[in-house]
Amino acid sequence: MKVASEKLSCVRANVMLFLLIILASFCFISCDDLYITNVSPEEVKAMIDSGDDLTLLDVREPDEYCDNDGEIPDGHIAGTINMPYESKVLSENYKDLDKDMPIVVICRSGNRSLLSSIFLWLRGFRNLYNMEGGMKAWPYTDELEFCTEE
Repeated sequence: MKVASEKLSCVRANVMLFLLIILASFCFISCDDLYITNVSPEEVKAMIDSGDDLTLLDVREPDEYCDNDGEIPDGHIAGTINMPYESKVLSENYKDLDKDMPIVVICRSGNRSLLSSIFLWLRGFRNLYNMEGGMKAWPYTDELEFCTEE
């Protein structure tokens, strides 16, 4: 009976440790130190129109960034830098970005941009903006640019 009791005690200790790790992780993610501002497409447009220094970082794949095949959202906002998240271009080239510059991170729907923002935050970037809804929510489609083939 003593062995079963010891095993149960060990299981309880492991469960408590697991819960403690989960709680600590949640605290880390929700702490004020992790500060990524979610902004609407309208707020991004106002930031661009203000003329302030700003980096627009589009983390979509090149086919999403460049195409003009009629599928929304194609094209990109003028002046953006394309560093795709999924194909690891961002992870290989993030050091080329200015840590002191405000960076608006953009994708198709807002998911990859949030992941990219967290990736950048973990590498010391602190002035980060995630465009909610991504290019699907960008209402200024008449101002989009498309890649030209050479």
